[in-house]
Amino acid sequence: MLPQAHSGGIFWAYNSISTPDKTLDTYCTALQRGDSNTANDQVTNYYLTHSSDPTTEHFDVNACTHNPASSEYQSSAGTTARASITFHLTHGGFKPMVAFLVKENGVWKIEAFVNP
Repeated sequence: MLPQAHSGGIFWAYNSISTPDKTLDTYCTALQRGDSNTANDQVTNYYLTHSSDPTTEHFDVNACTHNPASSEYQSSAGTTARASITFHLTHGGFKPMVAFLVKENGVWKIEAFVNP
């Protein structure tokens, strides 16, 4: 939360600007809590309709961690970012992946997970 000046005093406001890191943080927190609805809110519509979810189909995941996302960069597909992400498997071990993110309607969303 950030303090905001107001004619009646100071109040607290949440910084709601979408960033790749906030998207990944929310996704990983949702996985840890078993909240598939919130996790699905962090991925693109294309991902939901065309991709298998690695958290449910390919391996059992109970958490994830990520490195800071790369700086935004322009590509032929638009504004994108990427980050190394590690899925923590339910039965032990880890699965390193790379998360690719894009802006969908002005909000950062996960577009794909690929092997590094």
